[in-house]
Amino acid sequence: MFWRYFTRAFHACTFNKAPYIPIVVEQTGRGERAYDIFSRLLEERIICVMGPITDELSSLVIAQLLFLQSKSLTKPVHMYINSPGGSVTAGLGIYDTMQYIKPRILIATWCIGQACSMASLLLASGTEGYRNCLPNARVMIHQPSGQAVGQATDIMIQAEEIIKLKRQINKLYVKHTKKPYNIIEEAMERDRFMSPEDAAEFGLIDKIVNLGAGFDTLFFRLKKKYKEKITRFLDVDLPSVVKQKYAVLNKYDSVFFPEAEKCSTTSSGGTIQKSDEIFPFSSQYALVACDLRNNDELIALLLTGCRLCSMIPTLFIAECVLNYLNVNESNRLLEMFPVIFSKCSIISYEQVGGDGLYVAGHIKNRCTLFAVRSQVLPRDTFGRFMCEHFASVGSPLLSIDQYPDASSEIDRLNSLGWENVTVYSLSSIYYSSLSEQERKRISELEEFDEYEMWHLKCSHYVIVVGSTVSFFLHKLKSVFGESSCMPAEVGQGFRMQVKAHVAYVAKQADEIKRVGLRCIPMGENVILIGGWGASASGKHKRLASVCYWNVREDVVSIVEKKVTNFDQSKGRDPAERMFHSVTAVEDGQFVVFGGRTNPYNPMMDSWLCEITETKILKMEPLKMEQSKFRQIPRARYRHAACCIDDYFGRCVVFICGGIGLETADGKAKNTQSLKVLDDCWILNYQFQEWKQVANMPVTLHSHRCVYIASNGTVIVVGGLQSLDEHFSSALYLFSTVSNCWTMKWRWSPSVDRYSFTAHLIGEEMLLLVGGVNRDHGECHDVALVSLNDGKAICLQMELEVKMERVVADGFMFVNHDSVLIQNGDGHILYIVGGGGNCFSFGTLLNQHILRIDLPMLSF
Repeated sequence: MFWRYFTRAFHACTFNKAPYIPIVVEQTGRGERAYDIFSRLLEERIICVMGPITDELSSLVIAQLLFLQSKSLTKPVHMYINSPGGSVTAGLGIYDTMQYIKPRILIATWCIGQACSMASLLLASGTEGYRNCLPNARVMIHQPSGQAVGQATDIMIQAEEIIKLKRQINKLYVKHTKKPYNIIEEAMERDRFMSPEDAAEFGLIDKIVNLGAGFDTLFFRLKKKYKEKITRFLDVDLPSVVKQKYAVLNKYDSVFFPEAEKCSTTSSGGTIQKSDEIFPFSSQYALVACDLRNNDELIALLLTGCRLCSMIPTLFIAECVLNYLNVNESNRLLEMFPVIFSKCSIISYEQVGGDGLYVAGHIKNRCTLFAVRSQVLPRDTFGRFMCEHFASVGSPLLSIDQYPDASSEIDRLNSLGWENVTVYSLSSIYYSSLSEQERKRISELEEFDEYEMWHLKCSHYVIVVGSTVSFFLHKLKSVFGESSCMPAEVGQGFRMQVKAHVAYVAKQADEIKRVGLRCIPMGENVILIGGWGASASGKHKRLASVCYWNVREDVVSIVEKKVTNFDQSKGRDPAERMFHSVTAVEDGQFVVFGGRTNPYNPMMDSWLCEITETKILKMEPLKMEQSKFRQIPRARYRHAACCIDDYFGRCVVFICGGIGLETADGKAKNTQSLKVLDDCWILNYQFQEWKQVANMPVTLHSHRCVYIASNGTVIVVGGLQSLDEHFSSALYLFSTVSNCWTMKWRWSPSVDRYSFTAHLIGEEMLLLVGGVNRDHGECHDVALVSLNDGKAICLQMELEVKMERVVADGFMFVNHDSVLIQNGDGHILYIVGGGGNCFSFGTLLNQHILRIDLPMLSF
């Protein structure tokens, strides 16, 4: 037997594997997730080719390429290479796989450190235009080499094979570098090392990435779409930012600005004058360094240096400016434009970031416009948290207190000379103006079901549009529709007050600071099960701890769990879930059903639970398997459940709606694999069997249901009819006797909401607590609804001094649960948990239990 191989490496040292692979622990709105670092990168479609190219490494890379191809044919793959080279056959296996999937998938290659020998071929074989090399990396090419032992004939055969391989590899380099064969053959004869610049000139890579510097691409996107309508685009920014942008653009001047565009004379005859503040790149584009707080200097640079004509239609696009300037500075900026530029337009886009202004000058067929995307509603909990975040990162919102909502933004523009003003919420733009295809693309970017926080964030941003002529607004409304109704400041429209107190303050992390939890009263005490929140270690994750709140002694303790007929070593803790249901049944027992781990992993298991006198939670699984004659409900979360009586007067559990999986294989691949359900089931926990009953008239999730025992009626209220939109405005009744659904009436006035809690008072009133309303604002109220005629009143909370401090610290009435306990003629309402992941602003978890004393209520 002969040992033969073809290999060539830059150095001969053996590759020492790392003693361990780092684990990445992510804190997200869906809990804590742990990955090894390479799996986490693979999820982002990043493949690492690190170290010598061996058969083992080749197998891993090929498998990852094929896996990513199966996941998506539209998303690019990024291959990071830091390799001295290695086995030719192993490298060609990777190469052929790249070529196999490349016609359908963009493969971007990145050289970090070195790409030598066979690794340089992999670098060059990426999609043309996406072959990158970092500034300090090295690239090396050479011919293949090998060694053989044995008889002379065998050695000759091996030598001929190496020569064939040499020709084959040379042809591959010819294909990817576009160099003649003789040039490649000469270059490959000996080790040839290249800098990134040399590799780009040779054709192995396309571009060099300058880390840490960047520029906004708005001009290039607009030029691609509206090239004939833009005669000049000025990018105005702080001098330090302009310096970075200029360095990047100047380095790749010939790429971004062809010679035909280099003339700096505009069609209107003006010439951009280069100076210390103005840097022209073409007849269409220039950078302007100016602090926007220096209004006079800005106008002088635009009119004198950039030669903008005040009579030609001009569009101003202000990004991240108004709310970060003080009121006087921002108002003066807004007031100047329509005065100096008689036919100007301005779009002010307010979001997190530094000051910036674009002057897309001389736009044909335009009229005067002003539009602003601005943060609003700073005085509710989400708004205060948002403002505190910006202040903590050194970018306080200086104008938001004076202009806190949409109506004040409209008044502001009117007072500054803008005659025609309208307003749009971000929700209306997203749901009414974006195409279904674009919304689908956005929804598939990541696993997501934090609809409450998404809607609350949208309610705190508005786009205000102003114009000096009415024609533009008519045209705008033909695209975006009529102005959307924005929520006003909190505290309007309430008709009754109730007192709110702090009942308990969290003393340790994993007690009450959780969202998506469920609570159940045990006499005067309360049991907390599941949810996502802060663990004892301080990390955010799904919580397996079950808490027992002794109301009288004001103590929350962690309950010991005793799980029967379940091997915890083979699965997660059965209490570790969120958006599940907990339903009280007979003899102090309760049933836990459904919930989720991540948004694409709903659960369908059921547990019969009981708290013993010694404060031990006994959990026993209800084992029900599907068969030809035995149906079971699909896995779900965000469903509704309540205890009802069956035909024989036995206590059973009714569940309806929720979010489940669309796919038949039970595996969700993206949000399109999720569906809102309308099916209804009855669980007889004593006999451990399911029975399906009539479906609801609509699909619903994040709704609630209650049961009126006297007439055997289930009342379903609130919720969303699709994953993130279409509020339910009706009250639906299900008769357990006739197995039929009816719609009783729609709300008057409207109290539509989802992610709330509901309680039955007597048999004629329904209490709705918190949630997100139709305007995508947070409901800070308790709504009382008459089941006779649908009339509703809202109960405003009268806060103690101590309670006011709680609200100032932050208390959100979403993702919570509540418990209603009889107290003489009145009731005590406890609101437990709640809050959420406020995206880039941080995570806000309620750390108090609120107590609301409700008097005897009636209409």
